[in-house]
Amino acid sequence: FAVAMKQDKLAPVYYSQSIIGIGNSIMYGNDATNSYRDFLELVSNELGLSKTNYGISGAGIFRMNKEAFTNLSSVDNKSVVVVNPDINGLRANPSTTPTATYTKVQEGIKALLIRSNLKTALPANDGTITQGGTWTTISAGTIGDNAGLKLSGQALKSVVSGSTLTFTVNGQSVAIGTFCTDGVSEVSGSFTVSIDGDIMGTWDGNGLADGVTDNDGYNNRITQGVIWFDNLGDTNHTVVITTNSTAAVRIDYVGTLKKRNERTPLIVCETTKCTSAGYAISPANASDAKVDALNAAMRETVNLY
Repeated sequence: FAVAMKQDKLAPVYYSQSIIGIGNSIMYGNDATNSYRDFLELVSNELGLSKTNYGISGAGIFRMNKEAFTNLSSVDNKSVVVVNPDINGLRANPSTTPTATYTKVQEGIKALLIRSNLKTALPANDGTITQGGTWTTISAGTIGDNAGLKLSGQALKSVVSGSTLTFTVNGQSVAIGTFCTDGVSEVSGSFTVSIDGDIMGTWDGNGLADGVTDNDGYNNRITQGVIWFDNLGDTNHTVVITTNSTAAVRIDYVGTLKKRNERTPLIVCETTKCTSAGYAISPANASDAKVDALNAAMRETVNLY
């Protein structure tokens, strides 16, 4: 296991009320010898917490995040989240070196980590967010958006360079939910974020999804992403998002994070290797080497925290 948010151990579990499992058939418990031996049952017993299992057979990271976005508390989540991505993404991608799949999973883990530790959150079309230029709403929930699945709002899209979203938050952090694209069937544009007049950086989600259809039928041309800024002064901040091109920029939600000592752990499990019979399940593109590479990519992501 790897525990994000720089927790030295699972001590912060005392903030938690339960454990939630997000994943595929392994999380769901397929082929466990009995219900007392499935993966999430063993973890929940170890932590002494009640469990709810949202594992879905065939799911990739997009569907896992969609389940999490739907079922986690909209803010101030009190549940430890356990996720086990993403053997199905490797199975589906025929590339000898499926780098785009590794990247898609990395971005998906970031999106889940931030989503599970939001303190405040508003959908992008909230009336308190000032729109400049041209923005259109995205049908709620159609691209796994937190805005539509949980926040009773809608994500926004702009294809006009120089369009802006301006909002104010109070606290030490800013989180912006956005999206990754495969860069082929769906191409996205970049946007710049400024806080209190200082340019903080530019986000470009193009090429961070793989465009490969998962076992559950999703095409992965658009997947969940996030950017965030931490360790800001604990006061009001004015944030401006500015689009930089005529390719589509999609914004899901904006918000703040819980303080570091209040954040619940996200337990990221290494992707499980299969037997030869397991690897033979169609589409049969996974291998030990690809699983090792994906696990290395996930560890790299977790180490950011």
